[in-house]
Amino acid sequence: MDKITANRVVTIQYALYDEAGELVEDTSESGPFSYVHGAEGILPGLELALEGMSKGDTAQVTISPSDGYGEIDPDAFIEVPLSEFPEGTQLTVGMEVTGQSIAGPSVFRVLEVGEETVKVDSNHPMAGKTLEFYVEVLEVREASQEELEQGLQAPPTMH
Repeated sequence: MDKITANRVVTIQYALYDEAGELVEDTSESGPFSYVHGAEGILPGLELALEGMSKGDTAQVTISPSDGYGEIDPDAFIEVPLSEFPEGTQLTVGMEVTGQSIAGPSVFRVLEVGEETVKVDSNHPMAGKTLEFYVEVLEVREASQEELEQGLQAPPTMH
């Protein structure tokens, strides 16, 4: 039986809960996904926990912030002049806006809207959180050359 090792395509189902026990994502609703093991397509802590598992194996995996989406970066909280937003934009607390950062296009969450500035947060929404995954391995197979070169698309929460 194939075990999960580098350069294998792994297909899993999972339910992801945050540290408050709230369901964040459940692939039984959105469908399973596949990734190339060892290609950094999923969270480092989850990839490490899946190493050596086989089709049919299940696991409950707790991922610390450092092995997940990272710790909260205080430098990711920034004030942006209101004039930087397109005229007429209706900004509300909690909404997500796309903008340019040093690393390229980024998503920012609006924390506060002032008279002249907007306070935003560019941390990943799951940064600083301990995550709980309930995972089932559905398939493990050798990756094709094309899959190794191009990789596979991870689900949104895994980016």
